Amino acid sequence: MSRFAFCAALLGMLLGAVPCSAEVEGSACGDLAILYTSQFGYGYSTYTMAWNTTLLAGTPVKHACSPSLGLLITTQRLYVFNALSGQWFSRSYSGTLQGFDIDGSVVVLWTDTACYAISSIWTMWATMSLLPGETVVGGGSCSTFGMIWTTHRALAYRASQNNCSTHDLDLPPLGGLAANGLGLVYSPSDVHVFEANPGDWIELDLEGSPVGLSTTGCGDVALVWSDLQA
Repeated sequence: MSRFAFCAALLGMLLGAVPCSAEVEGSACGDLAILYTSQFGYGYSTYTMAWNTTLLAGTPVKHACSPSLGLLITTQRLYVFNALSGQWFSRSYSGTLQGFDIDGSVVVLWTDTACYAISSIWTMWATMSLLPGETVVGGGSCSTFGMIWTTHRALAYRASQNNCSTHDLDLPPLGGLAANGLGLVYSPSDVHVFEANPGDWIELDLEGSPVGLSTTGCGDVALVWSDLQA
């Protein structure tokens, strides 16, 4: 779709569907755009070349976009706009929002009581309740894969399967990352790697004091190092 046609569709929607008194927020990325007021969410997909509207429950607090998904969070529900279907999919959530990440076709999100994830090929959010005394340390998504690491576990989410593979941790993690083909979490003594294909966990001992970790882009390679070993 040309940039002119997209802008024309956006302008027509704004002038025709949103009350003049409404405050509008939103963003665009890749194949979609999302807008919202205090009452409605609007999503535009280049695949369907149409706008889709959803009535919002609660007050909007956060929004973000990837090329495939648009995320809108209110005080009561999670809303994701899917560029492929041109539809909104939502669910309620529990607890207080702590963080989220959206990249490619995967969204991961966490509160103080549960973790949530969804990809562009699913219409339902996956959810995982936190254990008593468990808190999320961090999380990330990249292309078709997402990871959340807590004080007790690492949770791996793949776009092809709408659930989380869990792995117990001996010690609270110091950091982690999500790449397209793998997820990595490291503690003061161990490195825990999840290979997205075939979906296996690998544990590696880490000698010395951890220093850092890195990955480039959305590939299948990550680097973690200590003062004695990489």
